[in-house]
Amino acid sequence: MERTRAIWMVAGAALALSVAPAALAANVGGGCGSADSGHVRVTYEQWWERTVEFGFGGDEALAVEVLAPLWGVEPTLEAVKAITLDGIANVWDKNANGFVCWKDLPNTPGNPTYVFIVKDDAATD
Repeated sequence: MERTRAIWMVAGAALALSVAPAALAANVGGGCGSADSGHVRVTYEQWWERTVEFGFGGDEALAVEVLAPLWGVEPTLEAVKAITLDGIANVWDKNANGFVCWKDLPNTPGNPTYVFIVKDDAATD
């Protein structure tokens, strides 16, 4: 069950990575928005921690097992984490300031995967 959930979460993230760059360009200024927006400003390290906690039930070994073959890297924590964080830097962090905005979405009936939205924080700091 956990493996299936993790695979769907990763597939969703991969899909989001493939379609979101154009949408990110529309995010001009304003940081992560108001607290009501639900977006939280996170560092790359916080991204990794949230991914492991919510996407893999806190199990880094499961994250490595699922993500290593998907990313085509050695099945080690260091390799998987490095390529994941590099992807965040190159795809999401358009202003290269080390932060992105992460928004948790509630699970919906029939969709047990962990779903989230990511955008650049568009901050100038």
